[in-house]
Amino acid sequence: MAPQHSLSIDFTHRSRARRRVGESAGLGAGALSLALALALPLTLALPRPAQAPSLPSAVVGEATLVIGVSRITGADGSVREAQRGTELRVGDRIETQAGAHVHLRFVDGARVSVRPASRLVVEQYAPAQPAASSAAGAAPGAIKFRLEEGVVRSITGAWGEAARDRFRLNTPVAAIGIKGTDFVVRSVADSTAASVFTGAIVVAPLAGACAASVGPCANGTEKLLSADMKGQMLELHRNQA
Repeated sequence: MAPQHSLSIDFTHRSRARRRVGESAGLGAGALSLALALALPLTLALPRPAQAPSLPSAVVGEATLVIGVSRITGADGSVREAQRGTELRVGDRIETQAGAHVHLRFVDGARVSVRPASRLVVEQYAPAQPAASSAAGAAPGAIKFRLEEGVVRSITGAWGEAARDRFRLNTPVAAIGIKGTDFVVRSVADSTAASVFTGAIVVAPLAGACAASVGPCANGTEKLLSADMKGQMLELHRNQA
């Protein structure tokens, strides 16, 4: 029993000693507890900042006429039925079923007709910025479509007219730039064909740096098709340079 009694006395003396140290430093029991709490790392007391929800991209157009069954798949994977008045955003894929048509009108007045059994993606749609704004870090802006399959007719709007070097329509095999234009493009697995009603287009193989650029692709293999070439059509096959 002697060792236990000795241990109890020793513990009591140590407790009293700690209390005297706190009192001599001007700290009561409550103040000492507060001091210990303040000494803990701040990461234990602060909650994690909440992540801001991602905002949808701005509306760039709408469907003005829908015939038959069509759907629009957003950049986030959401799917909605195409109806008159359905809004369009960057990243949307417009897909028409057999016998279906969708007419689109964009915010700058451009019009695009998506014919039956076609898939068109709105990759970019923004006005080109002045050189000073682009140099300051602002996005330069561009209009860029991707016709995966089918037929579309495109009539250039105000943004495309103001910056023809920032417009592009790509297919799996061709890059099409404009010179102020109303034109039709047909895309199938291994070829692309185009005809022009007004203005002119520049067609080039979609290869190399041309794939990532915008505007007419000038790589030495491009061909010009204008409305002056009455009744003619340009056709490019995958194996053609």
